[in-house]
Amino acid sequence: MRPRGNGLTTLHDEKQEERGFFCIKLVQFLNTEAEMGTEEYKRLWDERFSAAKSGSCFYRNRCPIYERTVKDRPVQLSLFT
Repeated sequence: MRPRGNGLTTLHDEKQEERGFFCIKLVQFLNTEAEMGTEEYKRLWDERFSAAKSGSCFYRNRCPIYERTVKDRPVQLSLFT
Protein backbone atom coordinates (compact mmCIF):
# COMPACT_ATOMS: atom_id res chain seq x y z
CA MET A 1 0.00 0.00 0.00
CA ARG A 2 1.34 3.43 -0.98
CA PRO A 3 1.58 6.21 1.59
CA ARG A 4 -1.00 8.98 1.37
CA GLY A 5 -0.48 12.66 2.00
CA ASN A 6 -2.19 14.23 4.98
CA GLY A 7 -2.66 17.67 3.42
CA LEU A 8 0.05 19.24 5.55
CA THR A 9 2.96 17.99 3.47
CA THR A 10 3.27 17.03 -0.17
CA LEU A 11 4.60 13.65 -1.16
CA HIS A 12 7.11 13.69 -4.01
CA ASP A 13 5.07 11.31 -6.17
CA GLU A 14 1.64 12.93 -5.77
CA LYS A 15 0.07 14.10 -8.99
CA GLN A 16 0.35 17.85 -9.29
CA GLU A 17 -2.63 19.88 -10.49
CA GLU A 18 -0.84 22.43 -12.65
CA ARG A 19 1.70 21.68 -15.34
CA GLY A 20 4.15 24.26 -16.56
CA PHE A 21 4.19 25.67 -20.06
CA PHE A 22 7.19 26.96 -21.98
CA CYS A 23 7.97 27.51 -25.65
CA ILE A 24 11.42 28.63 -26.81
CA LYS A 25 10.02 29.75 -30.15
CA LEU A 26 7.63 32.06 -28.31
CA VAL A 27 10.60 33.60 -26.49
CA GLN A 28 12.38 34.13 -29.81
CA PHE A 29 9.35 35.94 -31.21
CA LEU A 30 9.12 38.06 -28.05
CA ASN A 31 12.78 39.03 -28.32
CA THR A 32 12.14 40.54 -31.75
CA GLU A 33 9.09 42.44 -30.52
CA ALA A 34 10.45 44.13 -27.38
CA GLU A 35 13.76 44.68 -25.59
CA MET A 36 14.43 42.22 -22.81
CA GLY A 37 14.27 43.69 -19.30
CA THR A 38 11.78 46.45 -20.13
CA GLU A 39 8.25 46.85 -18.78
CA GLU A 40 6.94 46.33 -22.33
CA TYR A 41 8.73 42.96 -22.48
CA LYS A 42 7.28 41.88 -19.13
CA ARG A 43 3.77 42.89 -20.21
CA LEU A 44 4.10 41.05 -23.52
CA TRP A 45 5.59 38.00 -21.79
CA ASP A 46 2.57 37.72 -19.49
CA GLU A 47 0.05 38.30 -22.31
CA ARG A 48 1.67 36.06 -24.91
CA PHE A 49 2.37 33.13 -22.58
CA SER A 50 -1.16 33.23 -21.13
CA ALA A 51 -2.64 33.20 -24.62
CA ALA A 52 -0.35 30.39 -25.80
CA LYS A 53 -1.06 28.30 -22.71
CA SER A 54 -4.79 28.58 -23.37
CA GLY A 55 -4.27 27.41 -26.97
CA SER A 56 -4.45 30.67 -28.92
CA CYS A 57 -0.84 31.68 -29.45
CA PHE A 58 -0.37 35.19 -30.85
CA TYR A 59 2.35 33.93 -33.20
CA ARG A 60 0.46 30.88 -34.52
CA ASN A 61 0.31 32.20 -38.09
CA ARG A 62 4.10 32.22 -38.44
CA CYS A 63 5.24 29.52 -36.02
CA PRO A 64 6.53 26.23 -37.49
CA ILE A 65 6.01 24.42 -34.16
CA TYR A 66 2.36 25.46 -33.97
CA GLU A 67 1.85 24.39 -37.57
CA ARG A 68 3.18 20.89 -36.83
CA THR A 69 1.25 20.62 -33.57
CA VAL A 70 -2.10 21.62 -35.01
CA LYS A 71 -1.90 18.82 -37.60
CA ASP A 72 -1.78 16.22 -34.81
CA ARG A 73 -4.93 17.30 -33.00
CA PRO A 74 -8.19 18.99 -33.87
CA VAL A 75 -8.68 22.64 -33.04
CA GLN A 76 -11.63 23.66 -30.90
CA LEU A 77 -12.94 27.01 -32.09
CA SER A 78 -13.75 29.72 -29.57
CA LEU A 79 -17.26 31.10 -29.63
CA PHE A 80 -16.38 34.44 -28.07
CA THR A 81 -13.21 35.80 -29.68
